[in-house]
Amino acid sequence: MNLRLNYEVTAKFNLYASGGVEFRQFNGNRGTYTSPVFEVGSIYHPFAGTNLTLAAGRRIYNSGSFLSKISRTTYVVGPVSAAFISAVYFGLGVGYENSDYFATARNVSAPRNDDYWFIEPSVDVLITRWLSTGVYYLHRRDGSSESFFSFYDNQVGVRATLRF
Repeated sequence: MNLRLNYEVTAKFNLYASGGVEFRQFNGNRGTYTSPVFEVGSIYHPFAGTNLTLAAGRRIYNSGSFLSKISRTTYVVGPVSAAFISAVYFGLGVGYENSDYFATARNVSAPRNDDYWFIEPSVDVLITRWLSTGVYYLHRRDGSSESFFSFYDNQVGVRATLRF
């Protein structure tokens, strides 16, 4: 179940919220897990081609590494993009997540907790009204309570975006 609200405060400022309840059912001796999920955010357009966004939320995800674990993830993200010379866009994305893992079966230990953050500057060029290309740099770091899962990495990439 989920409810979504959008509110246009002014022509340049929007607020949104999404909230609900997630029901997870498990096989075996574990009962149904019920959890609130939500996202709240704001988008500000100070002038044409510029967007400032701030969002926070909580979601439930399946573990990518263990069949018998699920994570509650709480996050805050703040992407910013600005047009420069009408066809060149500069962007900066920053964010933080905290993931708390729990077991989906009895007698399974799930004490893991992760703190993950990222920063991603980018430059995109609008080729046509519906096609753009760009480059980005992504630095990510994860500090996990289980050191095996801690990591940091740096990525450089090229992308193309098709809008329709």
